[in-house]
Amino acid sequence: HGALGGSERLNGGFLVVRPNAQHYDDMVETIQSGDFRPGSGWRGKCCWVYGGRTIQGVVPYYYLYEKVDAQQEVDRCQYNNMVEIDRCKTWRYPHVTSNHFTVCQKPWHCHHS
Repeated sequence: HGALGGSERLNGGFLVVRPNAQHYDDMVETIQSGDFRPGSGWRGKCCWVYGGRTIQGVVPYYYLYEKVDAQQEVDRCQYNNMVEIDRCKTWRYPHVTSNHFTVCQKPWHCHHS
């Protein structure tokens, strides 16, 4: 899922995976190819973001361009809620499965409304 209001393709702070040896081997091959291009990311297609050379770039590249049918996006307000976008700020605690304290760092530092 896109973090920071959609400016990132994937936030490495939250991943749910079903292990697949072939997918892993494919991603290792992508990394070993070294084809990460300035301004455009892996193989010139994806993920020029913070951490793009690592998990935050190679995983979205792989599932957006190599294994398109093998991924599923979840609601980012329910899973990995960072309360940085307006629609996620209205979610109540019992409906949020996981929080990611990156925007306000710690819940006791967040501004309450």
